[in-house]
Amino acid sequence: MVNYSERWPQTVRTGILLLSIPVTLAILYWMITPDIRTVLIFDHSRFNVYTLWTSAYVHRNIDHLNGNLLGYSVALAALWPIFYRNNTQKELRNIVLAFLVVLPPLISVSDYLVYRYLLNVTDQVATRGFSGIVAALFGLLLVIVVKEVHTICQNWQRTTNYFLALILSILGGIVLYSGIGTLVIYISIVVGLVLVVFGVIPLDKLLNPGQMVQDIKTRPFQIGLISYGSAVLVFLVPALFPVNWIHQQSVTNIFGHAAGLLFGGLFGGGLVLLTLTEWGRTEVRKRSYLKPLLTTKLNIAILRRMVVLAILFPILFAAVSYHLTSTNAILTGATVLYASLLLFREIPTQPALEIESTDIAVHTDGSFIVSLESRNIGTATAEDVVAHSRIYDPKSDTSSFWVEGESLEDDPDERVDVEPSHYQQFGVSIDEEQIPNGIFTENVRIESKIGAVNQSYTTYDVLGREALDKYNEFVKAIKQIAAAT
Repeated sequence: MVNYSERWPQTVRTGILLLSIPVTLAILYWMITPDIRTVLIFDHSRFNVYTLWTSAYVHRNIDHLNGNLLGYSVALAALWPIFYRNNTQKELRNIVLAFLVVLPPLISVSDYLVYRYLLNVTDQVATRGFSGIVAALFGLLLVIVVKEVHTICQNWQRTTNYFLALILSILGGIVLYSGIGTLVIYISIVVGLVLVVFGVIPLDKLLNPGQMVQDIKTRPFQIGLISYGSAVLVFLVPALFPVNWIHQQSVTNIFGHAAGLLFGGLFGGGLVLLTLTEWGRTEVRKRSYLKPLLTTKLNIAILRRMVVLAILFPILFAAVSYHLTSTNAILTGATVLYASLLLFREIPTQPALEIESTDIAVHTDGSFIVSLESRNIGTATAEDVVAHSRIYDPKSDTSSFWVEGESLEDDPDERVDVEPSHYQQFGVSIDEEQIPNGIFTENVRIESKIGAVNQSYTTYDVLGREALDKYNEFVKAIKQIAAAT
């Protein structure tokens, strides 16, 4: 049962921060004079460094300000409830603050490079407005929505298909919003979306609507947040990229919007990966005291090279189409290629093992057993899975030998296969004689690793000094009991 009263202090802090941003933007608009505002914008012909930051917080007119405040409010209305539900409001505050500090110069410089080297224009070009940060929030929302989808389906193939569905829908929104649609474009978008639906929802559930309704009832709030966030992306992101972006009195800064969306997705996605996923938290914890290891440590998120290609190919195809043919080709080519790629859903799969040290026990002979739990989060069976543990000191670079463990659920004499989404228990027994007395420093720890013959990387887990202290306490207690008897 969630105790919402415990979240109230975090909610208040988050609310104060998120509300202070539009208030500050409004104060800056109404309080500073036009002359000062001119000094704060990023003039491409002068390139004053401080304006790389300040330009994000000044606006051309009241409509410009209101449009950005509307986009900011809608994006946060989708993001905040998700972070609240996951009890990660502190992370939301940190990400927003990082956006405010880091992204303005990145967006401004990207804008400058496009105008200077692609369009060959610098005179009478000025960048201003909060829309780049708003676009970054939409990029973050895209990452968060996809992450929430993955927590439900626990399948990277379906998650990727949902991501492609959002991209296709946004492309379709750009077509409709700008009025440049053709029959070929509409057909390709519809075909792509139909294929994606079959890639996201299993066929047996599509044929059983009652079961789908029951699944929705089990987590209505989460699915509602995903639906709202997806709708925000599909209906509002296209408005950032009008095809006719040059107007009589102003210019829609589609390049700044694109940079904000990209940096928000990449930078925000990196922060989400490190702070809101178990993998990220584990890696941060490890690398605070781990030496670089030679063994390659890949995460399931980058395991499928074909998925990466499925994303890069349409971008490359679109870039070539942009230079060779009309504007419509960039949309037609991207959507048709996405739809074609989705036909090849049987991508060769690979196992992906996660590992966690669950306990440490001591035998009367002075040896201790590290209990390990492994889960296969990939989509292929992990064959001949084996676990190892050792004592290691990163400071003195001293270690004991790797000791192979045994499966606790199957025949100990045989290595086991672990099917997708299944768990397997292992135990690794390390003798006391393997610990060289007086060599290890206070940084000593227990390392464990687990792998399979058809897996291209090794997964690590670490028990720190406290685990060995616990072991020493156990040994001392056992010796006291033995002496008393």
